[in-house]
Amino acid sequence: MNSTPLLINNISAIMSPNNPKIHDQIKHINPKYHLIIHHVEAKTIHLQLCSTNEQIVDIFTKALGREKFKDSK
Repeated sequence: MNSTPLLINNISAIMSPNNPKIHDQIKHINPKYHLIIHHVEAKTIHLQLCSTNEQIVDIFTKALGREKFKDSK
């Protein structure tokens, strides 16, 4: 079974599910993050580093400058 890549631009977010010590410290966070940890451990998804400049979804979540808008076409 192939896992689905989940592109993230935060190295700490990628390292957290793989580090048991950090995993124990984050038990009071939003349940959706526990779902991500569950799927990483089940190997249905894998977290992959993506540069902030390469985040395509930013056009839906952030105000873009003129240059970034032109590049997104």
